[in-house]
Amino acid sequence: MKEDIPNAMLRVVTGGFFVPHGGQKLLGWAGGSFEKTVGMMAKVGLPFPELMAALTGGIQLVAGFCLMVGLFTRASAFLCFCLLAVAFFVVFPRGFFWLQGGFEYTFMWAVLCLYFVIRGSNEYALGALFSLDKKSKWLG
Repeated sequence: MKEDIPNAMLRVVTGGFFVPHGGQKLLGWAGGSFEKTVGMMAKVGLPFPELMAALTGGIQLVAGFCLMVGLFTRASAFLCFCLLAVAFFVVFPRGFFWLQGGFEYTFMWAVLCLYFVIRGSNEYALGALFSLDKKSKWLG
């Protein structure tokens, strides 16, 4: 189908943007750390900041990677969407604009994740290699 390649590109970018954020929180990429993430979670008033930091980083790293490569696409996108829904309500009181700490960035990524919850993946996905009901574009 004509939309398969743009759909795959959008999936790769959407998932790919989560991975470095998870790596930053869990693996210390780009000067981040788990301790800094726990502190941020506590500062914004989330309960169980250690658990929330681990869940957030884990979802961003693992589900983001799975979404990027098209493996368990709907489930991965749903986890990312849920993460963003929590973030949306944390930043919503700050207003719309991202540069003022608002929700525009969070909302945009949530809508993209929701798209993949509804649409799923396509033949240009790793999951298509294991699917019995679709022919993979990777194998010809």
